[in-house]
Amino acid sequence: MLEQGLTFQITSFGASQSVNSNLIAIEVPIYQGMLGFRLLATNIDSNKELITVQSLEELQALKAGFNNQWSDFSIFKLNKLRVETASNFISLYSMLHYNRFDYLPRSIREIDVELERFKGTSTNLLINDTLALYYPHPVYFHVSPKYKNLAKRIEIGMNNILNNGTFKSLFLSHHAEIIDEHKPNQLNVIHLKRDKHFRPVNTHWWYIPNLK
Repeated sequence: MLEQGLTFQITSFGASQSVNSNLIAIEVPIYQGMLGFRLLATNIDSNKELITVQSLEELQALKAGFNNQWSDFSIFKLNKLRVETASNFISLYSMLHYNRFDYLPRSIREIDVELERFKGTSTNLLINDTLALYYPHPVYFHVSPKYKNLAKRIEIGMNNILNNGTFKSLFLSHHAEIIDEHKPNQLNVIHLKRDKHFRPVNTHWWYIPNLK
C-alpha cells in the first residue's frame, strides 16, 4: 500500500533489508537506536536465574520468547539464543506468565506500557533490572518511491534539525523519563551481532556502549 502511495505516502518502522529495497528510507534514526535496546520482561522464578547472567554464553542456556514474524527475529539464531515463538505479543506475555520461557526482550520504549497493560491479570511479571540486550535496529521514515520529491524534502528537514540541535532537544524531552527510570548505562548490556548490512546507530544521547 505504501509502495503505491495511494492511501498514504510516508510511515515509520524498523529498518529491514527486504522492505527498504522497495521504499525510500530516510536514514536518520528517529529513536536513536532505542528500539534495539531490549530490557527483559520476565517472571519471578526466571528472574532468579537472569540476575546471575553475565555473558552471552550464560544467556544461551535460558530461553527467550519472540514473534518469528518480527524483522529482528533472525538475530536470535545468529547469536545462538534459544527461542520460543508466538504470533503476537499478547500470547508471548501469557506464555511468560506460565513459565513457557524465561524472558521476553522488549524495547526500552515499549516495556513499561506493555507490563502496565498486563498488571491486572498477571502478578508475577517484572522487568529484570541487571541485564539488557542491544543490537542495531534503527527506525526510519519510509516514503513511497512514487514521491521522490517528498522524500528529499523530509531528508533535508531531518538533517537540518539534527545539525541545529532541535532533534536532540525533542528526543530528550520525550525520553528523559524512560532514561532516568531504566538507567541504561548502569546495566550489564550484552551486544548481539546483526547482519552486516545494518549500519551502527549512534546512541550517545542516551546510552554510551562500554561505559562501565
